Amino acid sequence: MSSDSAMRVYSYIVAKDGGFAPNPFHGFCTLACCKPKIRATAQPGDLIVGLTSRGEGVTYAMKVSAVLGFADYWRGERYEVKRPIFKSPTKLRRMGDNIYEPDGSGGFRQLPSAHSQRAGSEHSGNKEHDLDGFNVLVGDRFVYFGVEAPALPGALAFLRVGRGHKCQFTDDHVAEVNGWFEELPQGVQGRPRMWSASDAASGIYLPGSSLAKGVQRSGITRTRAAGLGRMIGFAFRASRVARSSYSTRRSTPKPSLGLLRSCSANAKTPRHEAISLVIQMLD
Repeated sequence: MSSDSAMRVYSYIVAKDGGFAPNPFHGFCTLACCKPKIRATAQPGDLIVGLTSRGEGVTYAMKVSAVLGFADYWRGERYEVKRPIFKSPTKLRRMGDNIYEPDGSGGFRQLPSAHSQRAGSEHSGNKEHDLDGFNVLVGDRFVYFGVEAPALPGALAFLRVGRGHKCQFTDDHVAEVNGWFEELPQGVQGRPRMWSASDAASGIYLPGSSLAKGVQRSGITRTRAAGLGRMIGFAFRASRVARSSYSTRRSTPKPSLGLLRSCSANAKTPRHEAISLVIQMLD
């Protein structure tokens, strides 16, 4: 068996591929909810491989770069973008997995989210299950295929699993999985299986998408583009403000881009770059 000090590989079935667990958005992948036994034991450098419902395909794979407690995950400025906006019109924002806010007494408050009750109140069962894992796993190097899941290579059939997870592999198997991971593309390659195409149209960076083409035209690097989801959301909210300012003019069939243009006149920040990019795509 692989020694405790070496890289470990974990494989499991992603039963509900909805963009919540894992959450592959905003440029890095996180596993903050579900699979508590994996989250309680995985360490930086370990590989997590999530398989499709029958274990025949690969939903995602990530190399753990950080292991955080829930309080650190909540407080970290980098991770604020993963807090859900429960009533957001975009599924991308509703699926945030940074849902446990310290309550000041050593416990946590569960935010309205994909793991709360439908009306937004706490779901005690999901809360207990999530917090049993103690940790949040962060992966800066990852690939998420979602609905575009490729077949699991025959040489990696040993990763297939039913309930629970697998993590007892030989050193040769671990090396084989790591070599396979190093050859994979990086980042989001497809929408979550439970999303419609329209759900995925608001800010996910997919190869060949209008967002990707706009990024290419604008000259923004892919590294920066990976975080554009939040910025795109801001730009569209600005567009709605502009539209509402013309609400009394029934002859205006489309949202005005005037506010966006004025905001982007001096593109000095990433947010202004995002607004400029939206203008390119909407013009």
